[in-house]
Amino acid sequence: MTSTIDITPTPRILRILGDIPFDVWQCIAELSDNSLDSFREKARQGTPVESARVDIYWSSESTPPLEREIIIEDNGPGMSIEQLQDAARAGYSSNDPINNLGLFGMGFNISTARLGNETIFVSATKDSEEWVGIKINFSELVKNESFIAPIVTFPKKTPDESGTRVIVSQLKEGIFSDLRSKERTIRKRLEVVYSPIIAREGEDGAELYLQGKKLRSHPYCVWGENRYVVRGSEKIHAVQQIDRDLGESWFDLQKNRYLSADDAAEFSVKESKGEPLPEFIVKRSRRLKGWIGIQRFSNTSDFGIDFIRNGRKILVGDKGLFG
Repeated sequence: MTSTIDITPTPRILRILGDIPFDVWQCIAELSDNSLDSFREKARQGTPVESARVDIYWSSESTPPLEREIIIEDNGPGMSIEQLQDAARAGYSSNDPINNLGLFGMGFNISTARLGNETIFVSATKDSEEWVGIKINFSELVKNESFIAPIVTFPKKTPDESGTRVIVSQLKEGIFSDLRSKERTIRKRLEVVYSPIIAREGEDGAELYLQGKKLRSHPYCVWGENRYVVRGSEKIHAVQQIDRDLGESWFDLQKNRYLSADDAAEFSVKESKGEPLPEFIVKRSRRLKGWIGIQRFSNTSDFGIDFIRNGRKILVGDKGLFG
């Protein structure tokens, strides 16, 4: 009797991921996040991408249904075939979940499976001779009972072009009609969640285009910081700046979360004794930085607090503090 068994999941798991109720805009955002992460990484390295740009577009209504596609592409640094293989692997996540927006792996597979049956995922670096990537066809994977995906290549239009391109085809029922009927809603949602990124100018900003039209940031409409009222001899300004150091806390890179109080105490004891700690357990500085302000208009629903992580709004108009 063997001491181990193989529990590699069936490729059907990828198709099941497509049943997770992601809205179309969420799928697009998840795929765009990975492009924005590549821009941010280059900026951190001191070699920012010039005119960083992400293009999101899909086929016209005149295109035959079986030939319709959704494409998300960028002009980033591109990836090697090894990096691309990891990025497409279900369950894979970046070695740096702290500084990145996307999780690649699961986010990539959920989004592409939600949109269509087939995805071509290619990338090119400035030094590569062509675009190289993989074709993920869920029906073929299930039929072959294998996670092996064929490599595909495309010629470069210019020798020095680089970037990453995701092409989703064999669109699921209802996806194209959602794109057509909800384009304005999708545009507005993306403009809101990416406002901090597209509003920035310089090395760490980026431009996003939807169907060839540039996304615009949505600035807040608040009273100026110089305005205030007096309550009990204290000036209360219309805008309050927040910058609080919350100290360090133990963080699990594998689970992408802070440790519970009990687990954190255990690792603190090990650290004090000089015992070795797992590489995926690190101390992470915590800081709450931002501002709150008074809107210049009254609205029963359009208010709240936005929470931003690495430039993207991950929670929009949260009203939890308003009772």
